[in-house]
Amino acid sequence: MKTKLAIVFVLLIVQTITAQNYQTVEDINNACSQLGFAGDEDAEIAVDNILDKMGLYRNFVIQECPNINNAVAKNIDIGSGKKERYILYDNSFFNKIDEKAGNDWAATSVLAHEIGHHLNGHALNDEGSNHKWELEADEFSGFVLARMGASLQDAQSAIQTLRYEKATSTHPAKADRLIAIETGWNRGNGKTIVVKKIDDEIIKDITENNEEEIINNDFEDDYIVVDGITAEQVISNYVNAIGGQEKIMNIKTLIQSFTQSSFSLINDETNENVNQHNLTFLTPNNLIYNLVTNFSNTKILQLDGKLYNKKDSGKWELSSISSSQLGDNYVSYIYEYSLLLTNAKLVFLGVKTIGGVSCYAIEIPKTEIVNNSDLLISKTKIYKINYYSIDTGLLAYVKTTNIIDFDYKKETKYSKDSKTTSKLITSYLDYRPVKGVLFPFRMETKKLDSDLPYSHINEYTDIQVNPILNKEDFIVKE
Repeated sequence: MKTKLAIVFVLLIVQTITAQNYQTVEDINNACSQLGFAGDEDAEIAVDNILDKMGLYRNFVIQECPNINNAVAKNIDIGSGKKERYILYDNSFFNKIDEKAGNDWAATSVLAHEIGHHLNGHALNDEGSNHKWELEADEFSGFVLARMGASLQDAQSAIQTLRYEKATSTHPAKADRLIAIETGWNRGNGKTIVVKKIDDEIIKDITENNEEEIINNDFEDDYIVVDGITAEQVISNYVNAIGGQEKIMNIKTLIQSFTQSSFSLINDETNENVNQHNLTFLTPNNLIYNLVTNFSNTKILQLDGKLYNKKDSGKWELSSISSSQLGDNYVSYIYEYSLLLTNAKLVFLGVKTIGGVSCYAIEIPKTEIVNNSDLLISKTKIYKINYYSIDTGLLAYVKTTNIIDFDYKKETKYSKDSKTTSKLITSYLDYRPVKGVLFPFRMETKKLDSDLPYSHINEYTDIQVNPILNKEDFIVKE
């Protein structure tokens, strides 16, 4: 029984699907006889069960693909250079594992491993994976199974069946993978995220002995280096400060309404625009966005990585822009919570005082966005530094640096390839509890380095946690 399981599982971890090399949605449509889930939905249910145990949501599409005898995480071209995350699965593959493994933890760990690739943001393609990504996915798998109640032996059971001990070009050695799973299992064991508390003596030393040195009201990258603190401790402190893991996991639906007032200086005159925004979330990645300006009323639906515009007829029309171009594809309503669960690579920069508030500075992983239109290709790199109050644990400021490369496809006398850089600082203010979770109700953003001053203020008028929503409103009907 174990030998047969090993054969099946080896197919998963070493195969990059050279025989069935899906690169586009058209390839999938040609290769898979079923699109969607017009049959047994066990895999979809299993995915949602895994994510629900952690209060996370999909940032990928699940696609049944019979006869591949596998389950694979892939980034697939959906046209115009846009990528979308998929997990392709053969339902009979899971049935075989259930029948032959003697327990269902092996199948769950396989699925959790593939989910881990997407939640960790791995750029999977047909060049194969690498050791770093595989170990991160293994650690995530171990973390998930611990949260689901599996023993360490259960979590490692699928890898233990492998006979091949050595590393390959894409996958680490068996021993290294077992260690990664154990690391994840230890991190996830129990009902809460276990991160060592920041020592009170360290906090006291910062606030008493470095008071004058750390007071610096600009946003230059100079920090007081402090030993004994990790980025994960600061983020965990924030999660606890806003209400804790269990309260965050209970956020299933969300409505946010805010007024955005923007101010700019043109020809020595201050211009102000006021817009109304309403976001209704069925999940963090399935939402309806309504924007009301003085000139228009725009309604957009985000569904499975795609954007749809509301037509005058009342029907949704597919947009040429994918939601992945708009920024982060969230796996939780609380960004910091997902950073902890996906073991994101965070950097603790040190301590700094801004506006009289002493803060921990954390470097957030870089985001890259590609927008491919008929006229140009713009590539945006977004760098963020978050500043968390030492006193309250809450997010106080975010410094954002955007670097955009413009590559024009059609040269005119008005256009040329160029690069622009902008720096923004956002203040997070007026935290209020909603169903036990603290949300900032006011955010003030201004440019730091612009000849044309610009700022805007988001003033929240309503935040609802777990409102009753009609799921039919969040789907596209034929």
